[in-house]
Amino acid sequence: MHSCLAVTTDGLPLGLLDQKIFARESVARDQTKHRNVLPIEEKESYRWLEALKNSKPVRGNPQLVTVCDREADIYELFQLSAALAAPVLVRATYDRPLPKRSM
Repeated sequence: MHSCLAVTTDGLPLGLLDQKIFARESVARDQTKHRNVLPIEEKESYRWLEALKNSKPVRGNPQLVTVCDREADIYELFQLSAALAAPVLVRATYDRPLPKRSM
């Protein structure tokens, strides 16, 4: 089950914004090599994009920030986040080099 729970900055739970129940199909070992060529819509990680899309139309005008684990460290999620103006905070899988700015 993949759930998207809304909480306040004080940790008060507000309710579920999205939830998806799924079951993995068994996959032969040699098939796992080919997952890099699958479209994002066919990957398990697509549920992060679906949750972000489904949580955007919340009543009122609250500031939403989606917090994700390292499974959501995918380019397509950052693309969608920018397109929807819906910020995400992701625990990264890999260290990311940051450009140095002169101040």
